[in-house]
Amino acid sequence: MAALCKYWAFAFILCQLGQQHMLLNGIGSMGSFLLLGLGALLLLINSGRVFDRKTVSSSPFIYSFVFIFILYQFTFGIFDLNEKTGIYLIAKVVCCLMIALSVQKDLSFYLQRLMPILSVVTSLLILLGFVHNDVIFEGRHTLGFCNANGLGAISSLCAGAMILDSSDRSKKKIAIILLCVLATFLSGSRASIGILCLTFVIKYGLNAKFLAVLLAGVLAWQIILPMAGISSTGLNRFTESVENMDFSSSREGERKATLIMIAESPILGNGFDVEQSEKAKAVSGLGSHNGYLDIMKMIGIPYSVFLFAFMAYYTCSVWRKFHKSACDYDRIHLFVIISVLIAANFESYLWGINQVVTTLLFTSFAVLQKRMTDLKHGI
Repeated sequence: MAALCKYWAFAFILCQLGQQHMLLNGIGSMGSFLLLGLGALLLLINSGRVFDRKTVSSSPFIYSFVFIFILYQFTFGIFDLNEKTGIYLIAKVVCCLMIALSVQKDLSFYLQRLMPILSVVTSLLILLGFVHNDVIFEGRHTLGFCNANGLGAISSLCAGAMILDSSDRSKKKIAIILLCVLATFLSGSRASIGILCLTFVIKYGLNAKFLAVLLAGVLAWQIILPMAGISSTGLNRFTESVENMDFSSSREGERKATLIMIAESPILGNGFDVEQSEKAKAVSGLGSHNGYLDIMKMIGIPYSVFLFAFMAYYTCSVWRKFHKSACDYDRIHLFVIISVLIAANFESYLWGINQVVTTLLFTSFAVLQKRMTDLKHGI
């Protein structure tokens, strides 16, 4: 039973990764579904540990998130409560609380081994994608993943984690970095290329080493990649966005539709099982590609303000504590947190259940906040 609790979050992350891959989508979806059911049972069995004061104080980000979502549902969102919203809320609560419980059970595993193992698995899936199910659309590769943005997100996080880990200088690690960086470029995702840039800022700061890495990247983009016949669509899209200071181009309609939904119910929100209104649908029937706007659309502005305030506070607290940490693993999880929170401006992260990137955000918060608690008590 202890092992089930300990490795639940790790197994859930692997299943979510499988969900994003064409060949493994069915297996990953079924695995995630079964794990959520198992997680609900484990929470009941370990309810004393889950709601223990020490556990709650060691994962305040997760418990604040869960508390606000539940409070919204049974106050402003009570009139939108139905079978779908109930299932979503239960699944989200189970996912978040099981992450907190797993990290409590074995902090060292999630601190030191999660990202290295995930990077190896991701690299294997990328290699498989080069020979099977590589869909190319407008110069953007999927490499076997269900969409290019999903590929870019996970490959950039894995590449960044491996770059920040200075304890391993093996050829295998170098191969993983190069493969994940290449996959990020081929995905054409602007946000993911931005995540790679953030990696070097966190590792070197804005100094000569960072400028040297930036120069090497520019030379590779302008000379090496074209010579190798590798598409630079992603870099071109990223540099155009930087030059124009416009990172939401091609998604203005989706953002406008979401803002219409927010304006239609700014206080009460539209509920978790929200569909586009007729007015919003006339502008766009797609999601906003912005996690923050999605949350405001769902739970309204008042609850969103509270949620975002907690997020900002806890993000600043882990940044102050760990951005100069001598432990590479601390900075890896800090990198994941900052990267996902920035990327949530361009993708619908934060609130989903089936997104591996969102789950990594909650896991990294749980890891660093548990670390802060342990360090405070001299553990």
